[in-house]
Amino acid sequence: MPILSLASSLVASKNRIPTILIDEDFASGTAGFSVTNATVANSSGTLQVTASATSGHAYKAFLASPRTTFTYSIELSALQVGSGGGHIKIGLAAGQSQFLDVDATGVDTYTGTFTTADATAIVLNLHTDVNGKWTKW
Repeated sequence: MPILSLASSLVASKNRIPTILIDEDFASGTAGFSVTNATVANSSGTLQVTASATSGHAYKAFLASPRTTFTYSIELSALQVGSGGGHIKIGLAAGQSQFLDVDATGVDTYTGTFTTADATAIVLNLHTDVNGKWTKW
């Protein structure tokens, strides 16, 4: 499942307790994710993204403070055979990847950090690379 949390503030001497932005089992729906060239559904506690065109994706926007570092831990829990996997992108708008572009080619938990530069909003994009195939996040 996607977990995106605030890791630290602009000032190194000021430590913040991480704030989890997404920690979903999707039991009550798709948690406000929108789509481009895809459909989304809850599938056994995961967000299933099925592409209806190449690089279909689900996305969700968040407010951010400039120059803030985020940590992410996003699990690709299943993918359809022959799907080619997916991409985790974080950018300024749907489909964009100014801050992060991770090639998620297999079932795994993808973790790391990124910094927002001067952005006051970011968008998490979960892509399925091949038309007609799905990934479960």
